[in-house]
Amino acid sequence: MKEITETQKSARYALFAGETYYPGGGYHDFVGAFDTLEEAIDKGKSDSYADWWHIVDKQTDAKIAYLQRGVGVVVLIGDRWHQYKPERL
Repeated sequence: MKEITETQKSARYALFAGETYYPGGGYHDFVGAFDTLEEAIDKGKSDSYADWWHIVDKQTDAKIAYLQRGVGVVVLIGDRWHQYKPERL
């Protein structure tokens, strides 16, 4: 399991990613923590090995973004899921 730094502990968004057939499970899939949602999405999109990823808002403990193959990045805005467009955030 990756060690979580003090900076990551204070960051708002946690990114988890993995391969469909070999997920590590829980914090074994932890990639990093980021101050902004855009940073977390950019990191998720840049990890070419990842078949899937989720972003959790640590302030609300809710999944707020994920990668859906064939659709792209999906984000939670209010109480509805939308295809990611940076200007919507």
